[in-house]
Amino acid sequence: MQTPERLLVTFVVIAGSLAAQVPTITGVVNGASGIPPGVPNYAIAAGSIFVVYGSNLGAVPPGGAPVASPSLPLPTAGYAGTSMTVTVNGTTLPVPILYTSPTQLAGVMPSATPSGTGTLTVTYGGTSGSSPVTVLVSAFGISNLRVPSGHETAVVTFGANQSELVTVIDSAAPGDVLVLFGTGLGPSIGGIDTTHPSAGNLGTAPTVFVGGVASPNVSYYGRSPALPGLDQIIFTVPPNAPLGCHVSIIVQTANLGVPIVSNAPATAISATDHTPCTDPVNAFPAQILGFPVSSEILGISLVQNTSFLPAPGSTTLPAKPTITDTYQILASQFSPNQFFGLSLNLAESTNGSCFAGFVPNVAVPAALPPAIYLDTGTSVTLTPPSGAPFKLPAAAAGVYLGQDSIGIPAGSWGFSTPGGANVGPLNFQFPIARPVTWTNQTSVMTTPVNRASGLTITWSGGDAFNGFVDIQGFAANSTGTFLVGYDCSAPISAGSFTIPPSVLLRMPTGPGAFSTLQVSTFALPFNTLPVEGFDAIVNFSQNQTIVPIVYQ
Repeated sequence: MQTPERLLVTFVVIAGSLAAQVPTITGVVNGASGIPPGVPNYAIAAGSIFVVYGSNLGAVPPGGAPVASPSLPLPTAGYAGTSMTVTVNGTTLPVPILYTSPTQLAGVMPSATPSGTGTLTVTYGGTSGSSPVTVLVSAFGISNLRVPSGHETAVVTFGANQSELVTVIDSAAPGDVLVLFGTGLGPSIGGIDTTHPSAGNLGTAPTVFVGGVASPNVSYYGRSPALPGLDQIIFTVPPNAPLGCHVSIIVQTANLGVPIVSNAPATAISATDHTPCTDPVNAFPAQILGFPVSSEILGISLVQNTSFLPAPGSTTLPAKPTITDTYQILASQFSPNQFFGLSLNLAESTNGSCFAGFVPNVAVPAALPPAIYLDTGTSVTLTPPSGAPFKLPAAAAGVYLGQDSIGIPAGSWGFSTPGGANVGPLNFQFPIARPVTWTNQTSVMTTPVNRASGLTITWSGGDAFNGFVDIQGFAANSTGTFLVGYDCSAPISAGSFTIPPSVLLRMPTGPGAFSTLQVSTFALPFNTLPVEGFDAIVNFSQNQTIVPIVYQ
């Protein structure tokens, strides 16, 4: 099992002969969260581990692995030909180095660094490059395993056994004492940044939110003895934390009374610890993920999107919304590894909880998940609750696509296909959940949202037996290079959900962030029984409404 310090950062190395070129820095981020510049919760804490991305930053490593400092104390005068310094408010300090490579460096921000905006300088091969950097007393990042969709799984262990990670098959429970790893609590005791740090609490006690509920007890918040800059927080899972496979954890610290929130990776919480988690909104339950052999999955996705967004280049709200319907049916066979990767990318936050993360703001061509696609026939016939049946032709073996703008009615739909080379004829029913009515939609569209007060979404109606409410918000950072967002889930029967300040405080403010909010009624993924030829039918259908929003 990997240790938490090994999971703190990931290494990406591109080989090449770059030594003679000027170092170029494209990003300086917290070594655990990776939160990009240009969002409200970006900063590098004094005493924390940070990562520098760019080119020509260091020597080409032998065998492709980064050149890591072999032992403590960490070097401050340079390592493998690379050195770093930081200058803030007229104070220049050498940076202890953890590892180097041509495209990525890691170091420890000196504990004596003043707060403020300054300059980080990297020198390699006799030339230097620099980048702005914002330093605060505290800005915590939670160590996590991150997937391209932006979803993160927290590096959390049981307090009684810090080598035992909390996972979807070995979950924690309310009342458990857990250990959270990361970096950014603040300057070390005695300013020790190069060797084994001293134990002891650092600064003001942070607040640890589990599914939006504050932990009743944070018993330790200081350095881990394993590595300079590596922190650990020992906390108790609150008794009323949401139960599920993707419950968010957020750490909130303060700088002179101004709160700053961490990233928001997820963990698994069950009524009984050391058991597999269960979650009605989970795309794939633990028992299916545990299949030791390939899994045959029929995925159904009927999506009605109702958009109230202005036309590109305009700020005027449209007189009536634009409706777009998309249909996607995938008949697939996944290996265990492919299936596990898909489950991470398609994960939904547990009811009563929120994901939060970021993704690059670039257009990514739509791509099918890695799998073997199963010939199920030349077309699929879909029969709505009322109206004429229609066919989706096969775009490729096992892939059926379509689009229109007439709306997707709720109710029982028919699915049939004559069968193909891999799967025989199919004929069954699947439900589309009756959508909720978003009752405070107009006020959300027209009134700026105070992030520090949270945001309550209210609805009525819906179909609690077949669906749940999903709430997603996105905004661009100040440079437009990243989209920052959150994804919350709630049971339809609740009638409302409040997105807490600990989630909203990361969102960029003002109209320049081009923020959107989407409230959707999702089908419960497994509200259709399996049919012959498939291990599961997964219903990803939804009815979604998207509007503009402004945070302040």
